[in-house]
Amino acid sequence: MQEIEAYIQEHETQYQGKYYHQRSFQKEPFVYKFHYYMRDIQLRQIDIYLEINYQDQLTYHLSEKLHHYEEEYIVVDALKRIRDHYSRPSILHSDTLKPFIEGKIKTSVLIQDYIHILNYLKYHHGLNQKTIDQFYHLFMPYMDDLFEHQAYFSYMDCFLALMKEISYEYLWQGATANYLDSEYQFHLYYIRLILEKIYQHFDVMLKVAEETFIDILELIFQYPRLAFSLVTLLEEIIYSNARLSKEILKRLESRFEKNHTDQDTHLVYDYYYARYYGDDVLYHDVLLQLFRNVMNDILTLTNHDIAIAIGNVFLSIEGYDILIDLFEKDYNSYVFVSFPLETIPKSYYPRIRYELENAVRFYAARMKEPKFSLSSFEQVADINRLLMRNFKEENE
Repeated sequence: MQEIEAYIQEHETQYQGKYYHQRSFQKEPFVYKFHYYMRDIQLRQIDIYLEINYQDQLTYHLSEKLHHYEEEYIVVDALKRIRDHYSRPSILHSDTLKPFIEGKIKTSVLIQDYIHILNYLKYHHGLNQKTIDQFYHLFMPYMDDLFEHQAYFSYMDCFLALMKEISYEYLWQGATANYLDSEYQFHLYYIRLILEKIYQHFDVMLKVAEETFIDILELIFQYPRLAFSLVTLLEEIIYSNARLSKEILKRLESRFEKNHTDQDTHLVYDYYYARYYGDDVLYHDVLLQLFRNVMNDILTLTNHDIAIAIGNVFLSIEGYDILIDLFEKDYNSYVFVSFPLETIPKSYYPRIRYELENAVRFYAARMKEPKFSLSSFEQVADINRLLMRNFKEENE
């Protein structure tokens, strides 16, 4: 490891590379293979493969020639993963990992072995739902065994280690649209299963692993799409015990005030805070911002299934008045592009028509100002189309 540490110290820079790590595995005792990727302006994936060998001296080979700074960034990032990731205690080695996956050998393993298994499967079979299902076919019996033997601290610790491995988002900006890479979407079903287990014995688990559970929540809360995808289950857990709920929110508050000042990152904490303390004003503001984010994802991301699902969940909870409130607040016709009027019950139409007509008058007056004339004209045109399409009979 001395060669690795020396290389990192010598070559680490402030340069932020364009390529991101997706998967890796240990090929031989001193040989590691990595897969990095990026997306171009057309959102096509560009892959780079790296092999590192440090048996006698540190050498590496990249599948493509890259700019010097990009090359150093990838190599240093990979070496950090070897130092910090593959140096953790594990039972399985490069020659026993595959036989274990295939069921040819049976042995007790550690959580880090399962992290290696996940990366091995992703490297050889790709990042897709079938690969993730195969991983959990191996992992869930391990977790169930910890749960049945009341090894609750280990259960929480394993869950946290897994979440650290899969919780990330990379936003790629294309020429006409964006693409969001998020591995956690393939894990959502299984994350729910694990959280349901935690909910079953929440009081006991929190006594033995409170800090770990706070770590898990803090991590989840940093990714609003992930957190709001789990909203109903997380609410059941967090609010299941009034005393514990207050303590959890108090602990999270100190962390978010110190470490997470970004508005979207703070949004999830604000949501649970407002719900618990009955702050109706904050709660309404959080919902409006949540739907702004959902609307932005629907309009700008090519893969916006999660955004639609989150929007539908909150519409089922809050009702369609929240959409009308958002339109009344922002006068943005894209509210009813993201959530078409045809999908909204007719009982809401009188208020919707009233707000649409108010918006037309607002933008018509605003068109007189040169700097707002074009955007106002576009909104007037869009809103008039909505009125004609959905209220044609009333207009006649």
